[in-house]
Amino acid sequence: MLNVDPAKLSTPQRLQLMRQMEGILKNDPKNPELWCNIGVLHAADERWDEAQKYYKKALSFRKNDPEILKRTVEAFHQTAESSSKPGNMHASCWMWRRETLIPI
Repeated sequence: MLNVDPAKLSTPQRLQLMRQMEGILKNDPKNPELWCNIGVLHAADERWDEAQKYYKKALSFRKNDPEILKRTVEAFHQTAESSSKPGNMHASCWMWRRETLIPI
């Protein structure tokens, strides 16, 4: 996983790192760490929907990775919290469970 705290990077630095990682993904598209790390960079800028997309892709390659699972849940949680509609947190959790096919 990412060995730098994205909060300590400026937005331009995060964007540059993200572009570099996306370039590496072209040669290694099944690398769950890269997918997850790009999600981490999106999450650092509170782009939760984008973070979710990258975490879900990482999970498609490594379904039981606790770090990726934790980050995916956090992104779904943050997306639900940022919505002004009541009950979205509950709906978001069920949507995440359904999409990741993880039994509870």
